[in-house]
Amino acid sequence: MSTPVQPNARISLPDGFLFGEAILASPHAPAGPPSLGPLSSFVGTWSGKGFNTIFRSDSQQTPTQLPTAVNGSDNVLELNLTSESLSFLRA
Repeated sequence: MSTPVQPNARISLPDGFLFGEAILASPHAPAGPPSLGPLSSFVGTWSGKGFNTIFRSDSQQTPTQLPTAVNGSDNVLELNLTSESLSFLRA
């Protein structure tokens, strides 16, 4: 095992800048959940269908079996239909 190397960054920081654990100003939780404002319209369950593409190499170094490439190319464009559901709740 090698000895860890300490980074030597040359940056300037303002006077009084501290890096460390964040300390809460009050140990008590707020009285209630904050108002969602315009985001309150999104409370509920949303679902729909989508589409994504993944472009990747089909080289000999890749252990994954991919569809046969066209015209001798070693690249594959994968097309996927998706279905997603998201739920937003009030805390």
